[in-house]
Amino acid sequence: RTPEQKRELSRALMAVLQEQASHVHSLTVNIRDMDVDSFQKVVN
Repeated sequence: RTPEQKRELSRALMAVLQEQASHVHSLTVNIRDMDVDSFQKVVN
């Protein structure tokens, strides 16, 4: 993702979190691209 896409995604996610989790004292959003070479996933 481009930096602009990450910025817009983080803003949109934060808006939803603020609306849905207003009782939480502190919220942080950090959008990162996963490294395909080291990413692992298991579904059981």
